[in-house]
Amino acid sequence: MPSGTVRAVKRRVRRHTNPFNLRDVPERPDWRAVFGRTAPLELEIGFGGGKFLLERARAAPEVDLVGMDVRRGLFEAVNERIARAGLRNVHLMAASANAALEAVFGAGELARVYVFFPDPWFKKRHHKRRVVTETFLRALHPRLAPDGELHVATDQEALAREMLALAEAHGGFRNTAGPGRFAPGNTTGIVTETEAYYVKVGRPVWYARFVRT
Repeated sequence: MPSGTVRAVKRRVRRHTNPFNLRDVPERPDWRAVFGRTAPLELEIGFGGGKFLLERARAAPEVDLVGMDVRRGLFEAVNERIARAGLRNVHLMAASANAALEAVFGAGELARVYVFFPDPWFKKRHHKRRVVTETFLRALHPRLAPDGELHVATDQEALAREMLALAEAHGGFRNTAGPGRFAPGNTTGIVTETEAYYVKVGRPVWYARFVRT
């Protein structure tokens, strides 16, 4: 299921969407105006059917969440779910994190960033399309608040080890499980649609949590 479509959205949405096809870089929003308050700001990159965003928004009403995705076909259905739930602390943005992170968020503005089951882009020539790259980590680090967190999860072991190695090589992220180690389980307490599917079919998942140093 996860490799082809996103179940939570009625219309068919391709999972494999080239992030470089979305070249428009939004101007930096005034997040206080967007949410009507000043609160810790969290970002989910690739929100899929929106399950994590909605559950996190309900569980942590004191934080504001931004969902960023390149698949425009997801937005209508997820916005409807947000409206039905009456949540005011979630905002969706059509943008590529690789291109827009520096433009959209200021220094120290993000409390947490979540990257769950990103497209592995298996072919070597497509690796530049991956979310967690050296360039991404260089852009993210100054935008995390002191002790800000990066949470990642994937069912692809090679990709998991690459993300772990890149974050540890950066020098500005502390692996909370210890150098070279993965977290023993889910780092947020919220199970995404994709994670639930893999757990159901018995497929292993690798998790990691990093803290800005």
